[in-house]
Amino acid sequence: MRTVKAVLLAAAAVLLAACVPSIHPLYTEEDATFEPKLLGTWVEENDPKQTWELQKAEGIKYAVTFHEEDKRVELEGRLVRLEKFLFLDLYRPEPDVFQIPAHTFVQAWLDGDSVRAAMLDPTWLKKALDSGRTSIAHMLFPAPGSSSGLRTEPSEDIALTASTKELRAFLLKHAENREAFSPQKMRRKG
Repeated sequence: MRTVKAVLLAAAAVLLAACVPSIHPLYTEEDATFEPKLLGTWVEENDPKQTWELQKAEGIKYAVTFHEEDKRVELEGRLVRLEKFLFLDLYRPEPDVFQIPAHTFVQAWLDGDSVRAAMLDPTWLKKALDSGRTSIAHMLFPAPGSSSGLRTEPSEDIALTASTKELRAFLLKHAENREAFSPQKMRRKG
């Protein structure tokens, strides 16, 4: 069982770089929503080599494609409103042999023809968990290239194992913390 968890969580880490993966979604089928203003291709102002393309998919899903130079990642997205905050739950529906399905969350702010977006910062999360300033169910997993299995020492390699209800409470508690969520401005391409 320990080996399965190690493989599961190590694989989840490669879903997206510099994010905090979760084994549970943030949305439920009953409360996922759709915002047409998010559709289009978005360019990160600080790194114009990174683009996010959001298209309408079946029902209220988004087909999300992340581009960075020759890298292309296809994701499925569902939007959920938690009180006054919008979060996009990104999920890779068809993982390859090295990846398992995992969710990651992007807080989004709509500002006319621009969007600000922020993923939960893994460095902030590690420090907050280590100091006891916050808590949430999680697991540590080995750094890429490690064959040692699960680690017990502190690591930035964290995967959330909390339930959907616990994830929502955690994100609401920290949604306005700019250390936890540091927004990047994005502009519509074209």
